Amino acid sequence: MKNWLILLSCALLFSSCSIFKPIKIKQPTLPKSFSPHPKLNIEITKELCGPWWKELKNKELDELISKALKSNYDVKIASFKIKELLAASRIERSRKLPSLTLSSTGKLTWF
Repeated sequence: MKNWLILLSCALLFSSCSIFKPIKIKQPTLPKSFSPHPKLNIEITKELCGPWWKELKNKELDELISKALKSNYDVKIASFKIKELLAASRIERSRKLPSLTLSSTGKLTWF
């Protein structure tokens, strides 16, 4: 009897009316054409990709960044793993190519 009472009270509790009103989400209006790479000024792009930290003229920051670029083992390991995976994919692809086996036999005799 207790199980039925607990089950009935849970059913009434979870089926009660919500006190919150539903949220209406507006769908954004999209342009007719979309390009993931907008046309940017090349000079601005070079400035952003270049050594921007040198503009701050902080020797300590320059040293830290140069040290990080030289000895960032995580990046080096990741680049070696990418090279390893590319080599493994080339090997796997080469197994699907036809193979050619050549052999020759001969006999050498002296008079």
